[in-house]
Amino acid sequence: MTLDEFVAAAESLGGDKTCWYHFEGRIPATTLQCIQWLRRSNPKARVSVEVEKPGREGLEKLVAEADVVFFSRSWAESKLYRSAEECLVAQSAKARRGSHLFCTWGSQGAAYSSPDGATVSCRATQSDQAIRVVDTVGAGDTFIAGILFGFLHHDCDWNNWAKLSFAVQLATCKVQQEGFNGLGFKALRRVAATEGPEADK
Repeated sequence: MTLDEFVAAAESLGGDKTCWYHFEGRIPATTLQCIQWLRRSNPKARVSVEVEKPGREGLEKLVAEADVVFFSRSWAESKLYRSAEECLVAQSAKARRGSHLFCTWGSQGAAYSSPDGATVSCRATQSDQAIRVVDTVGAGDTFIAGILFGFLHHDCDWNNWAKLSFAVQLATCKVQQEGFNGLGFKALRRVAATEGPEADK
């Protein structure tokens, strides 16, 4: 999608100024232009971006523009970060003020950095649990969907730990089955069985 195509699509939404725009960051230069256009034309819009593929030039420029950023383990490791938490601590210095940062780390779950810099982690499983991996395709997108669902539908009644936990369990359920049927209900049941947050104070 070009900038002109994005502008036409965004303008077709009419006068809704509270839209949420998610970008996968496949063509960072174009994505950056789209986000900057949004900031000028619709300052109330919320923007999230995925930083996934190692070696894709320009992704870090998107970190400075988005309200919510999702880092993949493969990208973080390409930058020599040894954990999700280490990635978030380093990237928070480059991020837009007030942004929410997430980093997934495979079977170890994911971590979240809040706008005030506090970091919390959520494991995919408890110490006595084991999972059978069936299909990992779409697991990262499932995690992102879980976070966006939390922000868009449970921003007032779920705290940030609840959003993170739900998204981690949603992705954990995804890798244990083919397809996506019933993931939300399964994830909620797993969340109810998990322990509380591991906060880095």
